Amino acid sequence: MAAVMFSVAGLLLTLLLTETTTASALHFASSFRLCDRRRIDKIVMNLSGIAVDERSGKLLLVVNKPMRILVYNPATNMVERTAHTDAVNDGEGVTWLGANRVGGAYEFAVVDEQAKTRKIVKDPSSSRIVVFDADTLQVTGETYGVDVDILHNKGLEGLAYDASRERFYAVQEKSPMRVIAIPRGDDREPGGGYETVIDNQTAFRGVGITDLAGATYVVDGGLLLLLSQEQRRLALFDVENGRFFEDEVFDVSGALHPEGVAYDAQRGKLYVVGEPNEIFVYCRVVEELPEEVVVLEELTNLVSVG
Repeated sequence: MAAVMFSVAGLLLTLLLTETTTASALHFASSFRLCDRRRIDKIVMNLSGIAVDERSGKLLLVVNKPMRILVYNPATNMVERTAHTDAVNDGEGVTWLGANRVGGAYEFAVVDEQAKTRKIVKDPSSSRIVVFDADTLQVTGETYGVDVDILHNKGLEGLAYDASRERFYAVQEKSPMRVIAIPRGDDREPGGGYETVIDNQTAFRGVGITDLAGATYVVDGGLLLLLSQEQRRLALFDVENGRFFEDEVFDVSGALHPEGVAYDAQRGKLYVVGEPNEIFVYCRVVEELPEEVVVLEELTNLVSVG
C-alpha cells in the first residue's frame, strides 16, 4: 500500500514540478506594489539604466551626456560615487554580472547603443557590451561587439544577464523590436554573433508592448521582465518556451519616461528608472500561497514519508 501511495504521489509530483516555473511566474507581477518614488538631485537629466549590486543592495545608475556611472544607496537616498567614462559612447542599459569566474572580482556590464560613433576605439560593431569592475568602476578590457541594424537611433537599449548560462540578453528598441542573446566568454562566434530570442512583433503587441526600453533577469530558469517606454508597461517573458505570460503585465504609468528596470530578488524590490532623474520602487507583498504550491508541498511530504 505504501509503495502504491509512493508511486501515485511521485507521478503527481513529477507532473506538478513541470509547472513550477509557470506557477511562480504567474504570481510575479501581482506580488509587487509601488512603495516609493524618488528623484535623484545629483542627476539633472538622462538617467537611462539601473542594476542592483547584489552584495549590498546599492544601485548602479547609468547617465548620459556626459557618460557616467553612479553608485546610489537607496537606504540613505544618497549618491555615494560617480565615475565618468569615455569607454562608452551612448550607454543605455546596465546589468550585474557577479563574481568573475577567473579572478573572483565583482563586475557589471553596460550596453553601448551606438558604439560605431566612438572615436577613441576603432570598432566596426554597431553596439557593444562593456564590462566594468564593480569596485573600481573601471573597464576590465572585456568587451563584446554586437552588430545589429540601427535605424533612427533605435538600437540596443536594455541589458540583462543569466549568470548560470553566462548569457547576455539585450533588447532592441524598434525596427525591429527584438530580444537577442549574446554568449559570454570564449564560446562566442567571432564577428558580433548573437541569437535572436524573439522578434515576433505580433507577440509583443499582444501584451501591449510597442517598444523595448529595458530588461532584467528575474528567475533562474529563463524569465525576463521587459520594459516598454511608450506604453509604460512591464511584461514577463519565458525565454525557455518563447512566450509571454499574458496575465503578468503591469503598468508603471506614474513614470514620465521609463528607461530601465532592475530586480533585487534578495530584498524583494523591483526598480524602474526614467528620465530625467526618477526612481520608482516596487516592494514585494507576501500573500497567501497559491493552491498549486500548497498541493506541491503536501505531495513532497507524502513522497518523503513513503
